[in-house]
Amino acid sequence: MKKKALCRNIGEIVTKALLYEVTAGVKPGLVDRFNTGSHTDMDIFTFIDSTCAIGRFFEDFANIGYEWENLSPSCLLSIRPLGIECEKTMFAATNGINTHKGAVFSMSIISACAAYCYKIYGKIETDTLCDSCSKILGNIANDFKNLENKEKLTHGEKLYLKYGTMGIRGEALSGFKSVRKYALSEIKKLDNPIYKKEEVLINTLLALIVNVEDTNILARSDIQTMNLASAVAADCLKLGGAYTDKGKKAILNADKLFCELNISHGGCADLLAVTIALYFLSKI
Repeated sequence: MKKKALCRNIGEIVTKALLYEVTAGVKPGLVDRFNTGSHTDMDIFTFIDSTCAIGRFFEDFANIGYEWENLSPSCLLSIRPLGIECEKTMFAATNGINTHKGAVFSMSIISACAAYCYKIYGKIETDTLCDSCSKILGNIANDFKNLENKEKLTHGEKLYLKYGTMGIRGEALSGFKSVRKYALSEIKKLDNPIYKKEEVLINTLLALIVNVEDTNILARSDIQTMNLASAVAADCLKLGGAYTDKGKKAILNADKLFCELNISHGGCADLLAVTIALYFLSKI
């Protein structure tokens, strides 16, 4: 596949992954086509507006990655200016609402590394792609150094000091370890016609909720609430999740509970989109 077609394909896949994520429902506490979850400032149309605005950038990220000669932390610096522009475009499209900031970070890296991997290997193998993402993030831990002396901290920095978690930056630095360990095996059921796509997406999300420390929840509440949400998601999966009637009823009850407690797994939603993107990129 030639560069132009490859980068366009990568951009389309990432955009599709973002749309799959927000459309699937019911996702407990999250925005989907059925309700707005624990959010009062956004709905599915906010996400559609945002996705349409930023979708064109992922082809551009891929174009940058295709030109890399090798992988190093300098590669991350090469895509950061475009990432900042992409973020600004998102906020302009949503009137200042943060719909995709975490996704822009992860998907910009994935798009660029996917193009690089295809150029070098002639295919986009998931483990190789994720390892490539980890390599260019080698210096990202420096973002969390000497925070005690910093006057104004971001939400992510405050959570790092309190809980030691690095959020989406840590997930990407690990080569999306949580996605590979807990989500990819489930998302591959999209290949099986006996499962509905939506069911697969919801159960993949539940698997992430059970196993991932979601900084979005920690920012809105505390670690006890996060552990409660993980236990609720685990109970849903024990009943079959979206694949069974009992599981679907449990998911609806979880959605009600999460909304009452202001729980929103925004980080897991981003990782669901990452999982979807990795699944389709591996098929190029």
